[in-house]
Amino acid sequence: MQIGLIKYVIIIFLFVFITPVHADKEEKIIVLVNEYVYDSLEWEINRYVDDISAFYTVNIFETSGGDAQNLKSSIIDLYSDSLVGCIFIGDISFVYYE
Repeated sequence: MQIGLIKYVIIIFLFVFITPVHADKEEKIIVLVNEYVYDSLEWEINRYVDDISAFYTVNIFETSGGDAQNLKSSIIDLYSDSLVGCIFIGDISFVYYE
């Protein structure tokens, strides 16, 4: 799949499935982006973060891999109080959490 098509699929997914209805600026969203993907989609990712920043406090992080369980633990430790979502863009290991 070409990077251009991936770019548009990601953007469509983000706007369709992560659109705020009743958001509180105190709620937080983390955007985790694979460092290789971020280089090619930087403008689009930053635009999306700017758009949702009107509704949420958004933190964006680049990642280059790592263990999924450690990533999950770090997210829970840092943001357990007001985190409402995590957006993973690119090749990032994940673990389901509640």
